[in-house]
Amino acid sequence: LKSTFSGFIEDVFGLVDLTSDNDKLNEDLVKMIIEIREKAKANKNYEVSDQLRDQLVNLGVILKDGKNGTTFVIN
Repeated sequence: LKSTFSGFIEDVFGLVDLTSDNDKLNEDLVKMIIEIREKAKANKNYEVSDQLRDQLVNLGVILKDGKNGTTFVIN
């Protein structure tokens, strides 16, 4: 599952290296993934929501869920 999910993130979103020079693209891609995660949570699909969060952590993106939405930090 992890391999499939990694392939999906890399092939579909083109999200390979979050430390590259293209910070704006990386931020936009992370925001898009956060939106997908929020929809999954709204549909009570917590498995997908958790997988998205965990995969982002593996890529060096820390999500912070708060009452005003989700923010992130790229390490």
